[in-house]
Amino acid sequence: MVGASASAKIPELFSPRVFRCLGNGKIDFLIRLGDQIGYPLEPTQELADYFDKAFKRMEVASARGDFVFRNAVVQKRWLNRHSINTATIVSEHRVGRSRADLVLLNGYATGIEIKSDLDTLSRLQSQIRDYMTVFPQTIVVSGARHVSEIIKAVPASTGVVELTRRNTLKTLVQPIKNYDLIDSDSMAASMSQDEAKKLIAWCGLHLPEVPNTQVWSEIRRVLSGIDRELLCVGYSAVLKGSRSKAQFGEYLESLPKSVQTSLLLGSYSKREWDSISKMMARPTEE
Repeated sequence: MVGASASAKIPELFSPRVFRCLGNGKIDFLIRLGDQIGYPLEPTQELADYFDKAFKRMEVASARGDFVFRNAVVQKRWLNRHSINTATIVSEHRVGRSRADLVLLNGYATGIEIKSDLDTLSRLQSQIRDYMTVFPQTIVVSGARHVSEIIKAVPASTGVVELTRRNTLKTLVQPIKNYDLIDSDSMAASMSQDEAKKLIAWCGLHLPEVPNTQVWSEIRRVLSGIDRELLCVGYSAVLKGSRSKAQFGEYLESLPKSVQTSLLLGSYSKREWDSISKMMARPTEE
């Protein structure tokens, strides 16, 4: 029987440090961590089974944390609705003074803010304002305890999606594309310089040769003259290309869904993906 304190610490099993170690073929840290939090691995238990059972405990917790919500969005709104080849998701994407929890990149970019059962709504309005300067579509995903307040707090164009107790995503308010607040300076600031240059080229324009100290100001000048809707389509196309996870698609079938999400939202090499994939079917060994 796993106690309440152990259940509260189970999200630590899905941390980058765990997967870095597994990516290097080392399981010792995971074994020690499982013992420390009171959720030990059984000697003959396969890692896939261990992670599956750990995540199921997180899903049924009375107060579900951030990772449960992220996993639902990645699995149901990305991998099930689209594919790893035609769309991608980036996490913790800097936008103004905020960081978008997730950004779904398909034909256009959708900024997704997650308010888990453990979160407050104190920063929600400022976060959505920042998102609307870069993303033509914004969505808030939350549990039942927050959704009524969220609907009152956000603009009418922002979608509201509830993660139900059955862990399905239920759309309560449909998002509406809104280009009114799109700001080319904010968009440029959320990209690397190389991505911003590709965006200009995608829009069919040329960036003049200028000294390195003037490149960003020239990028902002050129982007400011581009139609907002065209800019948004190009923004998604460029980021989808530069941040694609398509090369890892071959590993998905061998990984539990929760592990898929952890790796897709992180930054791991193909060598690490390969190592983790191979370790999932192995019985745990000290």
